[in-house]
Amino acid sequence: MFVSAVQMHVVSDAYDIAANYLAKTGVISDRFEIHKPLLDVIVQDLDAIVQDFRAGNTNKLRPANRAIARFERDNEVTESGVELTRIALFFRYQLS
Repeated sequence: MFVSAVQMHVVSDAYDIAANYLAKTGVISDRFEIHKPLLDVIVQDLDAIVQDFRAGNTNKLRPANRAIARFERDNEVTESGVELTRIALFFRYQLS
């Protein structure tokens, strides 16, 4: 599979968004170091990210949200107040 630099940019943005969200909700502790389990989740989703990109969907929120949902499910995250943080981050990245 050929992954272009633009597609890798989408992957990188998805990781940054997901890591930022998970750090702000207290699910992961250190935002400044690469969180290997989160990166693994995004890499597992690489085929879907490439398919979305080829279909013309370059929205970085879609892969970030999939990564967050899978990470939370795999780690049985049940934090209260998480939805408000997700909404705030959605608007922050939607407008940028």
